[in-house]
Amino acid sequence: MSNAVEVQAILSSALVSLTIDTLFFGLFSGTCAASLWLLINKSAPHRPIVGRMGPAVLLSFMFVFALTYLVLDINIILHGFVYNAGNPTAIVQVVTPESRSDWGTTMTILYIQICLADAFMVYRLFTVWDRNHWAAITPALFWLGAVAVGATMIANIFHFEDDLTGGIRTVLFFTFSFITNGLCATLIMGRLIRNYSRNLTAKPRLPDSPWIPRTMVIIADIIIESAVVYFAASVGLLAYMIVGLPHASPKWIIGGMPSFIGISMSAIVLWELQVRDTEPESDTEIQKLRAQTA
Repeated sequence: MSNAVEVQAILSSALVSLTIDTLFFGLFSGTCAASLWLLINKSAPHRPIVGRMGPAVLLSFMFVFALTYLVLDINIILHGFVYNAGNPTAIVQVVTPESRSDWGTTMTILYIQICLADAFMVYRLFTVWDRNHWAAITPALFWLGAVAVGATMIANIFHFEDDLTGGIRTVLFFTFSFITNGLCATLIMGRLIRNYSRNLTAKPRLPDSPWIPRTMVIIADIIIESAVVYFAASVGLLAYMIVGLPHASPKWIIGGMPSFIGISMSAIVLWELQVRDTEPESDTEIQKLRAQTA
């Protein structure tokens, strides 16, 4: 009986994983397309070309990785549930990570996606802190540590290792990543809160809206810019990997992570383009904006 329950749990996990991955990829496709369209077509004289092309290239790579991850998920479901219909044991053997030939590829995609996101967060920290190198140096060092550990993991991931060494590498990678985006999120949030508290009567960083209270816009700006949602996800992912070593299970917890990471990063880019790039640049524009929203 217990074996039947375990089989059912594994099969349900595989289906839930695909559902979550599909949902997140759909959301990522929308935010990514909107961000790329604005980056290419929207006029922003105060934003240099590098500042526009960098996010475009980053999101393009993230989209390709997320799409590949989804295709691999679909392929596993097809081989498991379609080609082995009526044989639960055979299905489990296909969808279980230990027996999947693409498990190394999917985890490699996840590692690369995390490294790209953490690098973008370090860059965002550098930008928010007025290009202060000292503010970004510590998170950057932890990011380099994650990249180094991740490289050794990718080199060994295609050969399943159940020993302690493999587990330590996994924990180190997600710990370094957690510290990197945790520091970035905290420092970005602190900087924005300090700026808003010190400039309540000065030139607004964000345009006013007749429909949304300015306080809500500021709160949304802090939450999105600091990517606290991504940081919260990294906390759960770290705990999940530690508990689930050497091979984390159930898989649905990480099923949509590549696309979720893409959503978090594209949301920052989209917010910057839609809100921050519309902030007034001169005192005349400020007076006009205040007159319109008065």
